[in-house]
Amino acid sequence: MVNKSFKEMIHLTEEKVCHIRPCDLFVTTQKVRDNRAVVQVKATVSNNSDVEVKGTITVRIGHLAVAQLLSVASRGSSLIEFNLELKRPELWSADRPNLYDLEMKINSNLGIEILTQKIGIRQIEIDDKQRIAINERYARPINSCVYHDNILADSGVFPLVEERKIKRLKEAGYDAIRCIYQSPSKELLDVCDRLGMYVINESFSHWHFGVDGKNVRGHDDRWKREIEKVVLRDRNHPSLLYWSVGNEAKESNDVNGKARLKKLTNYIKRLDSSRQILTDIYHQRNENESVARIYRLEKQYARMIITKGNQMKTMKV
Repeated sequence: MVNKSFKEMIHLTEEKVCHIRPCDLFVTTQKVRDNRAVVQVKATVSNNSDVEVKGTITVRIGHLAVAQLLSVASRGSSLIEFNLELKRPELWSADRPNLYDLEMKINSNLGIEILTQKIGIRQIEIDDKQRIAINERYARPINSCVYHDNILADSGVFPLVEERKIKRLKEAGYDAIRCIYQSPSKELLDVCDRLGMYVINESFSHWHFGVDGKNVRGHDDRWKREIEKVVLRDRNHPSLLYWSVGNEAKESNDVNGKARLKKLTNYIKRLDSSRQILTDIYHQRNENESVARIYRLEKQYARMIITKGNQMKTMKV
């Protein structure tokens, strides 16, 4: 179902009294070495009934399944953790987007509840020279900026439209996209997982001040809620390479801006410490010259783009 006011798909989920919400499931690849992979699965089991839940919980990835006892107090919750070692795993990358079916099954005195999700096993490492290694192989993603427009589709979110967009980009030689100004739809990320496209996920563009220097209404009240919604929804997508917390934020160089950047990055790391965080900082030198820098965890990331009139020059930093 498409929400015509907000131009996004609405997903309705029916939950049993003892359940795992999709946003309470967190899957990470802990290690890929010697043709083996260790996958960590964390899940919060919620019990909305007036009786204690007793039973077992089983996690299955492909043909590998592990179970443990489950006990959740009435009107309470319990954090469950699994570490599964897979032999000869089929790893995920933009070149080989292999996906696994993950299943979480609760079998208790209140019945059976099953949660399924597509996951990818992959390891991303960044060295001191800012080189990216994916599954122990250096990669140089070719990136394109993607805006949520879909104008010919009434700016709505439709799986076939998102699939066509990613297919055309891959045909043109791109293997990475940066979602500008706002987070992508779940449908777009699902396509990137399936077809193989790295993603930079941007929570929002400006912070307290907009591009015109005026206050962005309500940012101080909603930033935590927006980050939590995006990170908890998207953190299990293997295509997601980086988080981004801003685009050309004008106040980023003053004291308040730096404190705000630290607050944003620290909150994301509380929810997902497995990925790096970027921000795009905009500097206006004069009316004909501007500088945009991309930073990784408060450090200069890859390059500095200097624009003079209609000419653009890229410099290493």
